[in-house]
Amino acid sequence: MMCHEGQRYINDLSLQRQQAHIEALISELEALLKFRHRNPSFRDRLLCTGSLADCSVTHDRTFREVIASNRNLSGQVLRWMGNGGGPFWDDERAKNKDDYFQYGIHDVTEQGLGEAARRRLLGQDARSFSFPGGQCSFTYSPLTVQQGLSEEPLEQIPVPNLWTVESLDQEQAAETALPKSWSTLLPYFRQKFPHIIFSDTVMEELKPCPYQHSSANEIGVLLDVLNRLCAESPSGQLTSSGLELHKNYFNGENAKFTDESSTNQRDFKKEMTFFDPTDPSQHLFCSWHGKVNHAVTPLRIHFQWPRPAGEQHIKVVYIGPKITRR
Repeated sequence: MMCHEGQRYINDLSLQRQQAHIEALISELEALLKFRHRNPSFRDRLLCTGSLADCSVTHDRTFREVIASNRNLSGQVLRWMGNGGGPFWDDERAKNKDDYFQYGIHDVTEQGLGEAARRRLLGQDARSFSFPGGQCSFTYSPLTVQQGLSEEPLEQIPVPNLWTVESLDQEQAAETALPKSWSTLLPYFRQKFPHIIFSDTVMEELKPCPYQHSSANEIGVLLDVLNRLCAESPSGQLTSSGLELHKNYFNGENAKFTDESSTNQRDFKKEMTFFDPTDPSQHLFCSWHGKVNHAVTPLRIHFQWPRPAGEQHIKVVYIGPKITRR
């Protein structure tokens, strides 16, 4: 059984291109195959659709036919993406009761981008990998996938996207460098996220919990969003990029950052009141939180939000098990 945490899903749409751009696709595939060979631990984390080899790449050629024209490449690619290869995400497809997803005008329900969106809705660290140079541009991140029909949209799901082998290398290096225990995460996060002020006891409640690399990585993803929000508001007002970031992560039914309900704010007021990390004589009520739901124990990141006027940093006061489940 495959573990889908930290998986990267091939974006089928990015393979569609004009005949003149086929050579560029072959070069990109060669680079990707070399990366997979150098990083065997990553092979099972880069998933494609089981039918990808037979999907249309140009108006008259399938992916299999395009690859077959390159003798040096065809065997390697088809062993990966053909019969007996994989891993294929549709062997263990995520379930969703409202199972229609589209990107722009394209139905991606049965494509890698749709599966990445389904996994994101489940709280998993799922991302897409796109080949640049196709008929649609995928050289940006995140890719916004819509759940539901155009006339009845249900959710806008931001899917983090990579589009170069170099970005895979950088991500692999960052994950390799991630500390291997809760006790060593705080110094790492303090160095990595200069716009965040952490309480000295921010991770005390995590210590009894089993360490999970995927959870540590997802915590880092959410802290990176908070850090970027600070970077995108140098004058106190969010830039256009900051506003887009806020929309993608703070809005919608499945937003990664939300406030507690008024009932929880009342019932758990004491538990959600923390010492101010810059002035321990003061207290902060922090009901806004980020969510890591795919952990064995659901985790939360509580932080001061909105920021007081003139504050250039975000204060993170708690990273640990979901408070309202105690």
